[in-house]
Amino acid sequence: MHVTEAADKVLLNENHHLCIRGLVIDILVRTLPQDLLLSRVLSLELYEHSCLNSIEQCIQLRSLKLIGHPQWIIRLLGNISQVNTKLEQLILCIPSVGLLHDLLASIAVLSSLRRLEIHADQIDLMDSISGNGNQRGFAELQMRQKSNRMEQFLQLLNRLTVASKAADYEKQISTIVAAICADENLLPPLQLFLPMEFDEHKHVIDSLAQEYLKQASKSVQHLIPLESLADGNCLFNSVLSIVPDSEISAFELRVRTILELVKNKAHYITQFTNSIGSLDEALRKTCQNNSYCELYELAALANVLRCEIQSVYPYIDYRAEMKIMNTVYKPVDTYASNKGRLIIFWTSTEDELSTRNRLGSGGVWSPNHFVPLLKPSERHRTASNERSRAIPQTPEKQTVKNNQVSLIRSPEFSPPTNIRKQKTSFPLVEKSVSNLKTYDAQRKRQERSAQSEQQRKQRLSADRLSKRTTRDNETEDQQQTRLSADRLSKRTARDNETEDQERIRLAGQQIRSAKSRLSRSKQKSRFLTDKQPHLNAKRTMNQQQSRRNSTETVNMQREQQILEKEQQALLNQYIWPAAIPTQLKNHCLQDFSNCMSMSVLKQSTCIVCNIRAYANTMKEYALQDILSLDQLTAHIDLMNIIPKTQQGTQGEYLN
Repeated sequence: MHVTEAADKVLLNENHHLCIRGLVIDILVRTLPQDLLLSRVLSLELYEHSCLNSIEQCIQLRSLKLIGHPQWIIRLLGNISQVNTKLEQLILCIPSVGLLHDLLASIAVLSSLRRLEIHADQIDLMDSISGNGNQRGFAELQMRQKSNRMEQFLQLLNRLTVASKAADYEKQISTIVAAICADENLLPPLQLFLPMEFDEHKHVIDSLAQEYLKQASKSVQHLIPLESLADGNCLFNSVLSIVPDSEISAFELRVRTILELVKNKAHYITQFTNSIGSLDEALRKTCQNNSYCELYELAALANVLRCEIQSVYPYIDYRAEMKIMNTVYKPVDTYASNKGRLIIFWTSTEDELSTRNRLGSGGVWSPNHFVPLLKPSERHRTASNERSRAIPQTPEKQTVKNNQVSLIRSPEFSPPTNIRKQKTSFPLVEKSVSNLKTYDAQRKRQERSAQSEQQRKQRLSADRLSKRTTRDNETEDQQQTRLSADRLSKRTARDNETEDQERIRLAGQQIRSAKSRLSRSKQKSRFLTDKQPHLNAKRTMNQQQSRRNSTETVNMQREQQILEKEQQALLNQYIWPAAIPTQLKNHCLQDFSNCMSMSVLKQSTCIVCNIRAYANTMKEYALQDILSLDQLTAHIDLMNIIPKTQQGTQGEYLN
């Protein structure tokens, strides 16, 4: 790289504004000049395992040639797409075309690209695919269709990404989803047939995930984990790594998963909200490309692929969601579950120690990658059986004792200790659990601090609804258990609190009591205010009724007093004993006549009820004034009885 110091001063001088073309950095270059301005490089040829580690500084690149394995190229293109918007020509030299699908997915992000060349083993890719012109044309047509389909779903995903960053992201995402579902041309049919066995010509084994698989359930330890691109779309790349020659892209699977989550939103809220949090926030993250997926997307992908998906999580650190992370998710359409089963494994891109030491992990292992698991092929099973047969058996030797031949087993070695079966000491378990709780608390606290006011209200309302639903569905024994546990936890907290904490708790109780009393008084006053018109009307009616009652009582008392006064005045006219005056006699006689005369004692029979009563208490009506005279006619049976009775009476008299 260095010619002379003078040449370096000219070429690498920042003030000269020189651009660098045709720069080649291969594995023979050990170091780069410190003054080399990578931002001035216009064309670059870069080899894998070279000394250039920060290609992101090459922001002016127009032409780039990369020589290396596809995994390295994919990772490098992901870094370039974030900073460079001027790259027009790209040449790739790769040893094989096994990861061609993932390679094209990383190239599709480069919007400024005008020319692309891909060579495998320094032979043109089209020649390596087929030998004749017809097959080459068919391969070109397939690649063109695949590229167009990928570009179409990438545009849809960009629209969803923009909508997820808006304030009313829920409404905008739903609107875009409805528009996509209404246009049948935007959603071509998904035809994907997943193989069940490992194929060494198509698949690559993930050695790091293979180590993590040893800590999973024994029922899946015989499976083979495949490599999948770790770019944030690893859940969807896991599906594509099984079928690398498919036309489907990670963008398409992500878009279809978003559509499934929006269309069947109520189903996923019912199934997972109480376990893994709000669906709206998860949906917002899913709309962003290269964002890590979790259980919501895993369950929705089962409905997208119309097949069962088995989730496998290693037993490294305990999590509250461990049970639902090791289960099988079936599509809602039960008739669609005949396409086999896809097995997804939660793993990490780093070893266990490095994962625990990650910033913000709190010493707890947590996954950041998905890989698929496949059954070993017949060849792999045969090789495994041969390795198991090659294990040496415990040697035996013969000896002679008391002239009798016998076999004595003498082991020469002890089997290796099983690290997984060793019991972990209680301090380590407690430390792990405490670290897990601390990490969960920190993670939840960070998520809550990043939420807006509307999201916080939605989260609190969802929590209240879930708790109310849980309380409504619990049995009486569960309710008693919950209440007793609450009382015990509160009693324990009160016993262990300090004087300051006790003072704060009592002050809080006093404040809450005062607020409660104030609320009750406000409710009472509001109730009285609302009821005041009814009370006033009722009080007025009571006053009028009492006034009428008092008036009637006063009138009766007054009449009684007048009557008593008249009687007393009459009695006061006479002095007893004396002869009875004629006036008094006439008065008494007139009174007796008025009460005992025939006109007063006359009785009559009621025509309606057939009861005899005094005539002066009855009313008389003329027959022409009675409107329903036929109702007073005797019943026909009574008319028949009376003549027969009369005839019987006359016969007795004749005899």
